[in-house]
Amino acid sequence: TVVLKTIRYETPRAEIKWPDSAVIYFIPGSFSIEMPYLPTLDSVITKAEREGASIEIHAFCDSTGTQKLNKELVLKRADKVAAYISRTIPKESIYATLYNESGALYAPEARNRKVIVKIVK
Repeated sequence: TVVLKTIRYETPRAEIKWPDSAVIYFIPGSFSIEMPYLPTLDSVITKAEREGASIEIHAFCDSTGTQKLNKELVLKRADKVAAYISRTIPKESIYATLYNESGALYAPEARNRKVIVKIVK
């Protein structure tokens, strides 16, 4: 018997859920916020507005594109979400972190094409 290809299976890790947060997933190459994620995002925005809290945006991508394209894509995702949030929350209360060139945070998985929005108290 000759092994032509070895496939390594990794057990899916549970997605971390933060209180007062929303996770928005994106299709490859996209930075559009899809409708299913709006109710949760709106809920986080409403709570932040009610509490006078700030919002953190953490934008991620997978490893399927070049570093340059991934950097642009992560920025577009963060900008799109920040623009949506800034309709209600003042821009000076929105902070973004872009995860784009470290390599360690990339993974060729759909769960890494996301933006996490968290309330900062």
